[in-house]
Amino acid sequence: FGSCARDPEKEILQFIERWRVLYNSHDLPGFTGLYAEEGAYAVPAMKLFAVSRPDLRRALDRLWRKSPDAKIISIDNVVTDGTRVAFVWRLSSKGLGAGTTVD
Repeated sequence: FGSCARDPEKEILQFIERWRVLYNSHDLPGFTGLYAEEGAYAVPAMKLFAVSRPDLRRALDRLWRKSPDAKIISIDNVVTDGTRVAFVWRLSSKGLGAGTTVD
């Protein structure tokens, strides 16, 4: 019947890929749906901080309107404690200024 064994590392990488795809397609309901209602989202380089799903919706709506070409171009340094995940990502957007990238 096959194995029911879970592969947490694979699941995390699949989650991150789904996160990237939803971000890059600017799917606001899909992307914010990945976060808990009280989930935190921080991008210090952009002075963007959200402490709830509604905060995140508002912040990303403003960002994506200002930068409709914003795309995640790389993801590195993935760490997890089993219930939370953090990683470094790089954003590219001409809407933030010519050739802007954010690490």
